Amino acid sequence: MARFQLRLARIEQAHAELASVEERLASPRSGRALRTIARSLAIIVMAVMVLKIAIVAHIGEAAYEARVAALRGGKSIDRTGAIVLALDPVSRGAARLIAGRRN
Repeated sequence: MARFQLRLARIEQAHAELASVEERLASPRSGRALRTIARSLAIIVMAVMVLKIAIVAHIGEAAYEARVAALRGGKSIDRTGAIVLALDPVSRGAARLIAGRRN
């Protein structure tokens, strides 16, 4: 009987811990975590864009497009990189602006 009581106590403790986790997830603080994740993703996106702009401004659009085309012919991770690194109108325009000022 003592083993049963110990087992029951462990189950009740686990239930209480799960309830506290659910309570923390439902609290307003979870919105802060969501904002932190969104901010981190925005920083990563901006960093990739700045990197693309710098590379295109340095080596030129034709050379950059050739390298991205080479990635498209690779394995799945290379194709994923090609999708991420493909030039978008904002990156292309910013790179032209920077390259024009550099020359």
